[in-house]
Amino acid sequence: MLPVLFNFNSAILVGVPVLGNGLYIIPFLLVPLVNVGIAASAIALHLMPAVVYQVLLGTPSLLQALIGTNGNWVTLLVMALNVGIGVWLYRPFVKLSNRLNTQGDGLDATER
Repeated sequence: MLPVLFNFNSAILVGVPVLGNGLYIIPFLLVPLVNVGIAASAIALHLMPAVVYQVLLGTPSLLQALIGTNGNWVTLLVMALNVGIGVWLYRPFVKLSNRLNTQGDGLDATER
């Protein structure tokens, strides 16, 4: 997980259950769309500036927008909001997946 903190996601995405579980495809596609919409709205409403500075590869993902906007704190708040909304959107799908896995384990136990 340490490389993911510094924005090297390819190692973790190889084994992500999103590719093997069709249930996660919906939030996998929905969360980025919602996050981009929130960020674009904040830029359009002049709540935060657009990123104008290049950020080095390996910068922690939560700090990329903050550094790219020259330290605008509203950007950090919008990013934290996006992370929270992403977790909130994934939550029902994770609960459903856990429920389906639990039911599947219960069926195997009764068949034995």
